[in-house]
Amino acid sequence: MGSTGGSNQTPKLDKYLISIKLINADIHTAFDGDGLADAYVKVKGWVSDSDSSGKLFYTGPVGDHSLSPQWNHIKTIKFNPNKYCGLIFDMYDKDPILNSDDFIGRGKWKTPVLGESEIEVEFDIPCRSKENPVSKIVYATLHVEIMEGTYMSSPPLFS
Repeated sequence: MGSTGGSNQTPKLDKYLISIKLINADIHTAFDGDGLADAYVKVKGWVSDSDSSGKLFYTGPVGDHSLSPQWNHIKTIKFNPNKYCGLIFDMYDKDPILNSDDFIGRGKWKTPVLGESEIEVEFDIPCRSKENPVSKIVYATLHVEIMEGTYMSSPPLFS
């Protein structure tokens, strides 16, 4: 009874391979002098409600000169639901001339169930813009699809 060793042990499922599709965004505030933005998204692991730092999984492509960038970019990542409670989507405006990118906003996706279809990440975060250095609210919507992937098991405890 209660044997813990041997080859009959079931491996622990501790990671998912999930695909994230950055579809598009609607940005309601211009960040460039031409009235547009060069938006891109950084996707990070969300540790907890009190801790927004997390592993950077990847940085998406830049949507040049648009307030409605269309990416349709898919990236597959290793996601550990035991370590992260979800994903953070930080959107920035690329500014190569000043070599400093403007923060547009942050949205979060909590991981209740992998395999949700398209979700909307609402950005409603105080941030600074070039036109108004005082904090203000910038509204943007990011359309993302989280596609369920395969499970990865940890290495076996015994060979």
